[in-house]
Amino acid sequence: MQEKDWNVLVRSICSSDCILVLGPDIAVGTAELGAENKCLVEILANQLAKELEDRVDIPDPNKLLYVGQTYIDKMSRMDLQDAAAVFYGKTVGMTTKVHEDLASLPFYLIINASHDHYYKSALINSDKKGINFNCYNFRGSEHEITHEISCDNPFVYYLYGMSYEPESLVLSENDLVDYLIKVISKNPRIPSYITTEFQKTHKMFLFLGFGFKNWYLRILLQVLFGESGSRESRSFAIEQFEEQDLYSHQSIAFFQYKYKIHFFHDILLQNFTEELKRRCEKELARRQEEREKDTVGGGLPVNAPSVFICHASEDKDRAKEIYEQLESKGIKPWLDRENLCVGNNWNDKIQETINEIDYFLILQSQALIRKVIGYVNREMNLARERALEFRPGIDFIIPVKIEECEILKTFQHLHTIDLIGDADIGELAKHIKRDYERRIKG
Repeated sequence: MQEKDWNVLVRSICSSDCILVLGPDIAVGTAELGAENKCLVEILANQLAKELEDRVDIPDPNKLLYVGQTYIDKMSRMDLQDAAAVFYGKTVGMTTKVHEDLASLPFYLIINASHDHYYKSALINSDKKGINFNCYNFRGSEHEITHEISCDNPFVYYLYGMSYEPESLVLSENDLVDYLIKVISKNPRIPSYITTEFQKTHKMFLFLGFGFKNWYLRILLQVLFGESGSRESRSFAIEQFEEQDLYSHQSIAFFQYKYKIHFFHDILLQNFTEELKRRCEKELARRQEEREKDTVGGGLPVNAPSVFICHASEDKDRAKEIYEQLESKGIKPWLDRENLCVGNNWNDKIQETINEIDYFLILQSQALIRKVIGYVNREMNLARERALEFRPGIDFIIPVKIEECEILKTFQHLHTIDLIGDADIGELAKHIKRDYERRIKG
């Protein structure tokens, strides 16, 4: 990759404009799985072929779809999906250095075209919260996405099913045909959030080991990208194939010209992810330094997000601490006793502020739970009305737990930040800043 390629890719990732697509070729085995540095799909195919060696001769035991079809013919699909679910279930809790490097980067949407749990495990081991997973089940019903998705709350979508739903796994040639029919007929549909993100022409995609030489990917990406397929941004694909395939293989040429995908075949994946992580960390640090310099009179950044701190009167001291901590992190907090002036009309000022504020924090405590009647309830009701103005997926109300207590039922569906005891306010500040950047970019 040339320097300009790195620069474009890194800027896109750090601006949350890049979608990561993980293919089956990057999921390699470990000693625990019986083979190292070999693709999981090949390891599984070999194991299935070995079970059948006394019944049938299999010319190519590395091709999972072919072996899977033979396995169904000689055994049953139930046997096949159970064997695959057990095999991929062994990867729960496992990960690789490649997946750890990728999980540390600010990807908000990850499409996993493999059945393994490596990336999921890497995300769980990282400092990201609110991680969500789902899969396309060509034998099941539709699942729309209703939770928040951001770099702090990334969403991993298993494109060919996952082992938690064994019937969803695409494991044989017949499965693939049925899968494509379901995808094309939109029965069930791929979630609209996924297709909408794919069809935003400014979005960039990073494909790793996706297997572009497979003919059926032309159909699948046509559905995801939409009929026009025209792109404003170019995308990148790291694939293992011979150099002549770049110019002679029809599928690769098709993706190059139709979707502006630039292919790189001479990069070791681990070297690539290590370098990508290094460059992204450097770019994120540079942006943070610029934000810190972009201040007025040495105070808050010009574009600092504003935050209303809603709390029970009994928690005023803790609210003041959070006020000061947020301000030190470059966020503009609003607290009644700090921001209300003598002569202000209390009701009018509170309502005006809630209608103008960027975020509304609710300090969850035992005292708040006991407030059956109180002005704090008026503030929360005003915030709920204001939240209706925001489109789905955009944060406005953020529950913040300051002591062990139940979350008010009205807000239990929202992602809650834990600030109990000595918990670091940095996670809350980072969440607000990243969401605010995403909101500004639309």
